[in-house]
Amino acid sequence: TDPSWVEECPRLNVRMSANNGFLALNSREFIEIYLGSESTFFSPIAFLGYAIDVNSAMRMIRYQVNPNNPYFNSNLGTEVVTLSVTDQGFSGSDSTGEFDGTGAESKLTFIVSIEPVNNLPIITVPRASDPIQVNENGEA
Repeated sequence: TDPSWVEECPRLNVRMSANNGFLALNSREFIEIYLGSESTFFSPIAFLGYAIDVNSAMRMIRYQVNPNNPYFNSNLGTEVVTLSVTDQGFSGSDSTGEFDGTGAESKLTFIVSIEPVNNLPIITVPRASDPIQVNENGEA
């Protein structure tokens, strides 16, 4: 059985992002993705879910280099990933009711080291209108 706090806990609002790449969740079951649902890998991703479902979704977060910047790994080598969780104002109240509706947020930022990959070179073929010189026997 689930602990009693699971039934009483409101849905959490989670947002995660990567500066230069994309992230993917472990699971998308029982959560409501409202930003980044277009594909498996996306950044930023934001969703609502109960604590137990959020834990399942974030059990293993995967990272992918942005395909529009395949040489990121050789240029910079580090990625900044940010995770933010808020309880949407359901953090509980004190006996005076002074803090009713006050949201609590937890934010985590960490650095991911990207291992360099020897990417294939890109060869650009000249246009048909560009002159091409061929050296034969040392003469052009």
